[in-house]
Amino acid sequence: MPKPLLILPIADPHVGSIYGMHPNYIKRGNEWITVDEAGGWYYKNNPHYYLNSKQVRMWRHYESAIRTAALLRASKDCDLFVIVMGDAIDGDHHATHQLTTKNEPEQMMAHVSMMEWTLENLGFDRIRDKLAYIEGTESHTRDNEEVIAQMLPAERFADGASCTPFIELEIQEKLFWFYHHGVAAGFSYSMGSGLYNYIKQIYIDRKMNDKRPPDFVMTADKHKIDHQTYRHNGNEIHGLILPPLQEKTRFTNKLPRAIVSDTKTGFSPVFVKDGKIEVLTPYLMEMPLNEVLTW
Repeated sequence: MPKPLLILPIADPHVGSIYGMHPNYIKRGNEWITVDEAGGWYYKNNPHYYLNSKQVRMWRHYESAIRTAALLRASKDCDLFVIVMGDAIDGDHHATHQLTTKNEPEQMMAHVSMMEWTLENLGFDRIRDKLAYIEGTESHTRDNEEVIAQMLPAERFADGASCTPFIELEIQEKLFWFYHHGVAAGFSYSMGSGLYNYIKQIYIDRKMNDKRPPDFVMTADKHKIDHQTYRHNGNEIHGLILPPLQEKTRFTNKLPRAIVSDTKTGFSPVFVKDGKIEVLTPYLMEMPLNEVLTW
């Protein structure tokens, strides 16, 4: 029997956004030191960049999640599949000023550093484990994710690419689909119905065309977590929209529903053992809805 597998998706980190992920460690020689100890992160136009309060909070949650995943992996003696589900960097887009740097190569290097720290602290093994990259939104990433994936390096696919828009993967006789752009989780009375109907549609469409439906569909992009399951005649298909690793931006706060919706950042890992799929309890942190003013 194959070993159990822990799928650890990293969704929408948007490195380069002042509301996205930013590594809090810098490697000097063989040692990781904090950004504070290093005297700041070096950017060409900001040689002493320090994480802002929201980035510090998100990094602490991220670091805790990675260390927790490492302990789980060790206790279960499972293989590890780390998949970056798109929008690895924020890019220079829409004339936004909410960036640590507008220099995209510098954003890419920060993302690579974050992932090197992540893999090292997970105990990632190049022989037994896998790292894969999914393409994100064009306006954010362009072709930069391909370069990032080659730098680390991530898995290389049959066509030579290291970053792809869609991955179909069979894991212990279960078929998984991974891609960035799916449906939204919905709000209030419609919460969950969009995802449920989406995976139901996929199931019926595949059956009507005599094709194998997936057992699991994982997407990102919508910055709101949801998990739904459709069942029919003994068949089961999971749909999972991943939580983001970015707080709401200026653009998001112009959307009437999004501005009043709390952002929950973090991870939603999946465990596969003996052909059984378990969506583990999400590792989430709720960001404040607003700045509090006391009268």
